[in-house]
Amino acid sequence: MDYIGLYGPLFTFTYTIYHIWQLKPFLYVFFASSFINLYLNIFLKNVIREPRPENPVPFIETLDKSFGMPSTHSQTTFFSTAFLYLVKRDVFATIVSASISIITIYQRVKYRRHTEKQVGIGLIVGCIFAWIVYMAAVKMV
Repeated sequence: MDYIGLYGPLFTFTYTIYHIWQLKPFLYVFFASSFINLYLNIFLKNVIREPRPENPVPFIETLDKSFGMPSTHSQTTFFSTAFLYLVKRDVFATIVSASISIITIYQRVKYRRHTEKQVGIGLIVGCIFAWIVYMAAVKMV
């Protein structure tokens, strides 16, 4: 389960692409906005400058020296999950993606890579950004 959390952003990104593959305009918007979402996360980390928790639990990944607020893993997985839901309205696909996202935030807190607040804010930012991108995409399509 911990590896699902570690690679959660990759899993939810790929899963969303798989489900919206036939919807080319949304696929292109999702792909481009995923990169914008990452830059948004870097920007927020550098503005907020909240440190990560002390005494992280060793795991296979190298320790990230960047700031912790908001969690990149949380923001990116919930961005993908929310965008998938908004585009497809497929409850089962959303539950699968949300499950991966929840495992991801659990893993981030369990190994003390982030606090509960940091993953919570990442979740909120990811979902809000997905909604903004979806609303913009609908106007373009």
